[in-house]
Amino acid sequence: MQTTDETVLNHRWQLSIPAALRNRGNLAPGQRLSWRSTGANTFAVTIVGDTPQREVDAHSVIGCAKRFSLGATFASTDEVMELLREGEQ
Repeated sequence: MQTTDETVLNHRWQLSIPAALRNRGNLAPGQRLSWRSTGANTFAVTIVGDTPQREVDAHSVIGCAKRFSLGATFASTDEVMELLREGEQ
């Protein structure tokens, strides 16, 4: 199956890999790719090595929390701090 997606090279010489191709290749941030020229205006990309393990940190779970909140409202920072400080008195 051949897919055709376009992407734009930005001013810093970076480009995005279309989601369908990222998913099909099981790519993750930090993944190494090997490029080679296969002809005039044609390149081939090969996935090098295994998919790196994704690090889990606070920033990586924000999207997950938003996705599963289903419109729930969250307490503000001030409200959370007030609840935490109740035990200090």
